[in-house]
Amino acid sequence: MAPETHRTALRRRNGRLQACDPCRSRKVACDHAQPVCLRCRRREQESECTYTASETAYQASRAPARWRIREPRASSSLGSLGSPTLSSPTHPATGAPAGSPRQDAPSSSSLPAPRNAGYLGFTSHSSLYQETSHRLSRLQGTPSTSASSPRTESQESSDLSRKKLLSADTLEACRTVLRNLLSLDRLRVIQQPRTPLNIRDAWAVFAAQRVMRSLEAYLCDITDDKDSRLDKLAKMLCENSARPMVEEAANVEEWLAYYIGPNLRWESIGLLFTYADQSRHSKSFTREGNRRESRGSPWRQFALRNLKTCIGLSKTFSDGSLLLLHIYHRWAILESVTEGDAVLSCWLAHSETVALLTFMGVHAEQETSSYVPTFTSELRRRLFANIFNLDKDLVSMPGRPPMLCHRYVLTPPPLDLDEEAFIGDSESFRAAVSRLDEQGWNTAGVVGPATLARGRMILSFVRNELLEVAVANKRYAGVDDASAVKKKAHDIIDELPPCLMYREEDIYDYSISYDVPFSRLFIRLEYLQNLLIAERLVQRRGAYADDGELLLIGFEMVVLTLKFWTHQDRFAGAINDFEGLLMGVGAPGGGVLSMELLKPTFAGPHHPRNPDISRSSIIQNLSLLVGFLEWVGPDAPNADLCANCRMVIQRVLDHTFNHAGTPMDGEQGIFSQQPDGIDHLLGGPVDGDSDYLGFGLDLLDTFPLLNFAL
Repeated sequence: MAPETHRTALRRRNGRLQACDPCRSRKVACDHAQPVCLRCRRREQESECTYTASETAYQASRAPARWRIREPRASSSLGSLGSPTLSSPTHPATGAPAGSPRQDAPSSSSLPAPRNAGYLGFTSHSSLYQETSHRLSRLQGTPSTSASSPRTESQESSDLSRKKLLSADTLEACRTVLRNLLSLDRLRVIQQPRTPLNIRDAWAVFAAQRVMRSLEAYLCDITDDKDSRLDKLAKMLCENSARPMVEEAANVEEWLAYYIGPNLRWESIGLLFTYADQSRHSKSFTREGNRRESRGSPWRQFALRNLKTCIGLSKTFSDGSLLLLHIYHRWAILESVTEGDAVLSCWLAHSETVALLTFMGVHAEQETSSYVPTFTSELRRRLFANIFNLDKDLVSMPGRPPMLCHRYVLTPPPLDLDEEAFIGDSESFRAAVSRLDEQGWNTAGVVGPATLARGRMILSFVRNELLEVAVANKRYAGVDDASAVKKKAHDIIDELPPCLMYREEDIYDYSISYDVPFSRLFIRLEYLQNLLIAERLVQRRGAYADDGELLLIGFEMVVLTLKFWTHQDRFAGAINDFEGLLMGVGAPGGGVLSMELLKPTFAGPHHPRNPDISRSSIIQNLSLLVGFLEWVGPDAPNADLCANCRMVIQRVLDHTFNHAGTPMDGEQGIFSQQPDGIDHLLGGPVDGDSDYLGFGLDLLDTFPLLNFAL
């Protein structure tokens, strides 16, 4: 615990509050709480949390006042901004009260903070020097000293040039984005339907609305001398973006104070471009014609161009923030729905998202017994859950290794807080936390974004374990490993609450919002995906004989996927996600049913374990699946993959009807002329190789393997 003599606030020479010694040595943000900061409480290091007085720190004459961010009135204009001024702590600028984020900026005579080294984990040098520092302080009976190295002249020069100078190219990029921002004057920042692949939490909508209100005053009066005023706004955004932040806030209002009003940053502008497809110049995308029109629409391309520019400007002036991480995630999703999951641009966007996530240490938010939830701590968990889930989604389509592994993750799933409390005041937030059960689920049975993200993250952890065994070298993953992970995949459903359990009657109950049955259906499909991988894994490893379980899983996957197509009126709000669901779940299930027609695994009119499965029902569902695949137009991001799947299923159906009674053994089947065959299409052994133990990513990527000629 910090000594009593150090409990008054210490400040650095530039006026900013001084971090505690552990946070300084780890080079992470500190919330400056007394007597123990939040990070040290969460890491259970209360005894090591000390605030050391140094030559560069002085005691504040009074505690900083509560943030009072004044948003500009509607009559304000860019001309009233003037040149951005960085005021001295002892002489606060007019209109920025002491202790506000604007006042905390370094003075023009002081050096800006060095570039953040990012998250430094156990294997880094910092942990060793931190332990050495603490041990030395205990031996000497003195407060711990910071293990950070002094600034060098080259660091100071680099920081000054980064913050103070704007190159011609950078300034032109700023002007371009701000000019394009004028096209969003009629932006409709609204809550879009919550869908798992394109989720927009209420906090992001709330933040975008607040940013828009902050900008309206600046954008409405830009007429004369536009370039000059845009330049002033650009310089303000750049200087604000270069200011380091401590993103520890109890509620959303405290956190938003860093991004709105006079503290607007490039991340704030980038957030608006994630909603550019909602401009009133564009149409609603819930109808069929508009859905296809929106795929390559100018507005979506417009959003992507400006979003990437905002990300580039943010990277130039800062080392990352939670809002920037969210914008990266949205960029990856926009690339996916515009260009497809398999293209390089989508994977580059997702890889940069993961790089920023690990750089910021969002993956290492370890839960402790003394964890006190706050808005920012839960926001970190939500962002991680969404990115981790997307990482596993992207594996299923192109069949590439995941970029995030569960073995290096300490961050637990987010608490199941309802959106109203999450973006409410501190009292509402604490009340919502108190209503959760021991596992962190809400007790009201409500399905919200946090419920869905939490449930999907639990399933994604199992998916990651399945992949680890499936793609591992056979020397390191044997039959026992495959059997153990299969059992875990089967039993994981018991950890989910009843509110996430799929019930078919919900589809027909129009008194329930569509997103509830949609979320439950999606959770069920992800669970079946895991079972499909697990079942085929143990069969390939020779752990079990085929008992028909694979057919049961594949049949249910196809039947449930077809619900989206046969009930388009019910799920109209999620129509943009149909193509991804079709290829991620419906196509692999269709491959299993196609194999069943070619090589039947049961005799008699019905399957002994499921009377709904018969040769007739398989043909009927495959015929519907062909129609669903054909519904995906030729201009869709994954049109080629859909066409290949449709072609194979059609040929299987043609052969079934036109060659009834033809032997279906490996010598006379329609795929016998192909070296890969339908077995390889499903990731199985080739040429009767019963010793085949490999389990490549073709198990998940059944789509490019359909390209063989028939």
